[in-house]
Amino acid sequence: THRTTCNSIWDESESKVSYDLLVDLVTKYAFPTHNATGLPKDYEVVVTYVDEDGDKVNISSDVELNDAVEQFVSCKPPVLRIKAELNCKEDLNLHSLASDQFPIKTDGIGNLSDA
Repeated sequence: THRTTCNSIWDESESKVSYDLLVDLVTKYAFPTHNATGLPKDYEVVVTYVDEDGDKVNISSDVELNDAVEQFVSCKPPVLRIKAELNCKEDLNLHSLASDQFPIKTDGIGNLSDA
């Protein structure tokens, strides 16, 4: 489990959370010696969270990530637990190489804060 804040996935130019920055963060944890931005070409990241109704929801875009963050902004404490699985594309079964959770914390009005 890794804990981070929205600051680590916040895109200043767009003033919103960024799915690409989340994938970069997962890549840094899974491949600490990988120097390039983005995921090595043979891998994909599958990002999910459990919504307030208890349903497992996939995140694959900025819009879906933003929706997930907004859903938990008013919670006490405002923490979104994201599960990221790193899968090898060459494996026909998409064997999970790494799986981690990334609790992301915001304050009650959508501002970023330390976790």
